[in-house]
Amino acid sequence: MIAHHLEPLSDLPNEIEAVWILLAETHLVIWSRVANRWTNLLFSGGPVPPATEDDDVLIAVDEEFRHLIGDDQASPFAFTLTASDSAFGRTT
Repeated sequence: MIAHHLEPLSDLPNEIEAVWILLAETHLVIWSRVANRWTNLLFSGGPVPPATEDDDVLIAVDEEFRHLIGDDQASPFAFTLTASDSAFGRTT
């Protein structure tokens, strides 16, 4: 889950009602100007595909950018989703 790491988008023009950020194939984060909050959406349509070489490039670019701006904290984008069993069935 990533929504709680994201800052509110309080300076959006009135014409923009929502901002959608798609992360990989299984995670969507939506900012709602009306609700004034972020929402996480997870999609579970099958097995999560394995990481690809493209993921390695994105991770390297994120690490380099964070180094250049002097940010030594872990990236909010460096996370993994795992499947587990719950009382309600299989979740991702």
